[in-house]
Amino acid sequence: MTIRENICKNEVRMMKERLDRLTELGAPRIIILETLPKQIAELEAGNLTGIGGDLELLDVEVESIENRTGRGGKLYIVYNGSINYFPAARYGRYIKRGC
Repeated sequence: MTIRENICKNEVRMMKERLDRLTELGAPRIIILETLPKQIAELEAGNLTGIGGDLELLDVEVESIENRTGRGGKLYIVYNGSINYFPAARYGRYIKRGC
C-alpha cells in the first residue's frame, strides 16, 4: 500500500462518516447529494487534490505509520519514520521528508 492509497482510504472513511452525520442532522441537500459524494468518488479513484510539498513521496510504500502531535497541538502523521504528512496544515494538506 502506498502513502497515497493510505491517505485516500482514511479520507474516504472520514467523509462517509461526515456524510452520515450530516444526513442525520438534516443538512442542505446540495451537500448531501452533490458535494460530498463527488469528493468521495474522487478519493476512491485515488485523486488527491489540494496537497502540497514533495508529491513524489505519495507513491512510496508504507512500512510504518505513527501519529504525532505538533507544536500547535495539531495531529500529523509520520510514514516510514521520516515522511511527515500534515492533514491540517495552515494552507492545506502538506507532505515532506523529515530529518
